[in-house]
Amino acid sequence: MKRCSLIFILVILTCLLSACDNNSVPTITPRVGVMTQSFTEIAKTKLSSSYLLFMPISGELNAFDTSLGAKFKEGQVVVALKQRPLMLALDAAKAKYQSIQKILQASIVEANALKLKRGLAMRDLNRNKGLAEKDFVSKAALDHLQTEADTAQDAFAKQVKTTHAVRAYMASTKAEYGQAQYNLNMSKIKAPINGILLTRKTRGSTWLAAGTIIGAIGAKPTLEGVAEVLTTDAQQLKLGDTVEISLNDQAYITTGKVTEIDPQAFTKRSPLGVDEQRVNVTFSINNKARLNLGVGYRLYARFITQTIPGALLVPRASVLQTKSGHYYVMLKQDGDIKQEFITIGAMNDRSVVVKQGLTSKNHIIEYPENTV
Repeated sequence: MKRCSLIFILVILTCLLSACDNNSVPTITPRVGVMTQSFTEIAKTKLSSSYLLFMPISGELNAFDTSLGAKFKEGQVVVALKQRPLMLALDAAKAKYQSIQKILQASIVEANALKLKRGLAMRDLNRNKGLAEKDFVSKAALDHLQTEADTAQDAFAKQVKTTHAVRAYMASTKAEYGQAQYNLNMSKIKAPINGILLTRKTRGSTWLAAGTIIGAIGAKPTLEGVAEVLTTDAQQLKLGDTVEISLNDQAYITTGKVTEIDPQAFTKRSPLGVDEQRVNVTFSINNKARLNLGVGYRLYARFITQTIPGALLVPRASVLQTKSGHYYVMLKQDGDIKQEFITIGAMNDRSVVVKQGLTSKNHIIEYPENTV
């Protein structure tokens, strides 16, 4: 009996609740406004004008413990290779070159002396050949003069070869001397621009090969943003699209423009372990001084991909979808609440464009999932 009474009470309560005035259900009206389609990505600041610092020659680098963000003027030394080994190498190359210069000079003097001696010997030989034809000079004396001329010729030819060899060797020592001078001149790595130290790849005090990247310098006035955007989103972007920029994903306090979309995508694993295809998208930042930004600062970038003026908008939370994929809202009309199917257009994370099914005078339930 008690159980029947309880059921009866529940039925009565249900009827009373069903009979409640639908006027108590909060509603809203669609509004005419501007629809913006967008997506948001976490971004960071970087310098658009940055220059790599690298080892110009192989050698041992001094300690490189300069703080990141340190300022440098163009031409100022950032870090240098150890100078003593380079100076010793230069002194040795210079001494070697100067020594070979002296040897070459002596060889040239010797060659000139032998050339003169050969000339005298040939002159005597030719003069005595005429005398020998008149029997004024014996054959034995003429043979002796011929031997002297041949000996002088051989000595001169040998000295010429020696001089050529010394000259070639001097050219190589001159190249070594020039290389040693170049190494010393290039041993101080200087800032290519007025800027700040962005990265440091080594602490120095170690031997590094020529071409090894040791850091980078950039100019702070060229601060810009870069975001790793899904390729499906990047396909909607074009150069010049507006970017709204925030520091906390709430209040967008400045704007910028898309300035570059990398042509090369890359694969990156998401926090959920899914491999995603992404691409770097670079954008300008207005009012940089106001934001007090540095290099590598975290940003939230909202990329505006489409703007639709004069659109009929309803909150995204007001739109429901059937299992068959049709969209509808809960329409309040003449005190009753009914299901009203609509045709939608673009949508973003806040609003939906209604193309058919509603007017700005209709009243719909704002949060039907929580109300109905």
